[in-house]
Amino acid sequence: MKNITHSFVDEHARFRQEKWRQPFENQASSPIFSMPLGEQTFEFTKWLTPQQIWDRYATLSQVLVLDEAEKQVRTY
Repeated sequence: MKNITHSFVDEHARFRQEKWRQPFENQASSPIFSMPLGEQTFEFTKWLTPQQIWDRYATLSQVLVLDEAEKQVRTY
């Protein structure tokens, strides 16, 4: 799924690209905002039906904006 998602390229910054960090890293000498104190990743498995997978996947903004022809399933 990551390969398919990452194949959709547009001009919008996505959270997965981590561009949200740039304003925090490029502040003046007296920063107004600071980076989070820490970050953690929790991996888990959630079993879904094929319809539940599509329902969840279709909510991603880079998928949601595609027209119907572009939403056709890609095979790699």
